[in-house]
Amino acid sequence: MLLTSLLLPLQWKPLCWWLASAWTRRTIRRGAFRGAFAVTARFNEIADAGVLTATLDDLVRDTNIAGGEIWVALDPAGMPVSMEEKLRGGDKKIRACLMVDTLHQSDAETLGMRLAGRYPDAEMGVFRVLSQIGRGDL
Repeated sequence: MLLTSLLLPLQWKPLCWWLASAWTRRTIRRGAFRGAFAVTARFNEIADAGVLTATLDDLVRDTNIAGGEIWVALDPAGMPVSMEEKLRGGDKKIRACLMVDTLHQSDAETLGMRLAGRYPDAEMGVFRVLSQIGRGDL
């Protein structure tokens, strides 16, 4: 069942390896705060930014959605591989990611199912957010 595969990532996983690295940039952010759960749709091919932006704009109208972001991979040509990545054995690379924050686990699971139907070629994940350090926290 798809729901089972969406729930399995709720154990801690290093989502930051896929998203907030030197090889990606956040192109769009909607919403003023973070949620306790994150739903990700990771794309291995270049995604249509207009479609993702329209999806995100539609989603943040829901009061159960805290906010969301669209991340796009930078061109890796000529970029060195970090020592951390070498120690991990290499990181999985993506082309784009739609990440949506929710306040409740049930909302994250429901949204994961909806996005899986809308983007069948994307790799879906539902994650519990343990902590975040932002620029204002440094």
